Amino acid sequence: MNINLKVTFLRHWKKYFGNAELPIVFYYTDCDGGAEWAKRQRAVNGMFDPSAKPCVQENVLTFSVPMKRFEKMIGYMEESFLITKTWSRMKNIIKRGR
Repeated sequence: MNINLKVTFLRHWKKYFGNAELPIVFYYTDCDGGAEWAKRQRAVNGMFDPSAKPCVQENVLTFSVPMKRFEKMIGYMEESFLITKTWSRMKNIIKRGR
């Protein structure tokens, strides 16, 4: 993984999500093929299946995204909903545990 991307992501995470637990597991491959090189870089939310919920902690969902899409997302963070007053209020509510 590009170390600069990792550092940038972690800096943004701290800025926008404070001390919230980092919910990311990185799996990275340089292999030429598969989802990483697909034309349509789809992101997928998961763990909505009730039969899978016993396998993870309560209130956990998953998000899977190809690395190229993830890199784009990191680049957009400073222009996203994360800079709005609404997100600032939400972050404060999350900090208080509501």
